[in-house]
Amino acid sequence: MTYYQVGGSANAHIEELEFDDAGTVIAAEFYFDYTISREVMGRYGIFGVTRPLFELLVAGGFTGFHSGRAEPKAWPHIDNSDNIQLPDIVLLVVTGSAMIDDVGLNSRQELVVSDRVYEIIESRDPDIAATASELDSNGRSVDSLM
Repeated sequence: MTYYQVGGSANAHIEELEFDDAGTVIAAEFYFDYTISREVMGRYGIFGVTRPLFELLVAGGFTGFHSGRAEPKAWPHIDNSDNIQLPDIVLLVVTGSAMIDDVGLNSRQELVVSDRVYEIIESRDPDIAATASELDSNGRSVDSLM
């Protein structure tokens, strides 16, 4: 199976709200400083996905994740924050292992997905290919090996 490291679209800020007993974030606020049209957003191991994408991943029976609570908010430190259209997102609580499950985090807390998950994400958000990297069997970017 082929795996990809997928870069989430950076939003202005993420604030962790709640943790489970293992220290995993299960609720977070996602602050936006502009209207976003991406399917995957986040950084530092905390990722939100659009609700329609999340529903496709669940329906597909993919492994390595469950839902958490995501609260989208406009970043209050910009002009015209009232004009930002906030996305309907779900916190992607990643429980899988990179290069084993369909959804996982690598040692740098980057999102790693199987080729089947990547195809779904890319079909909904073709721009994701600009920041995604195919990985070799050791989890290193194929692009960086050339």
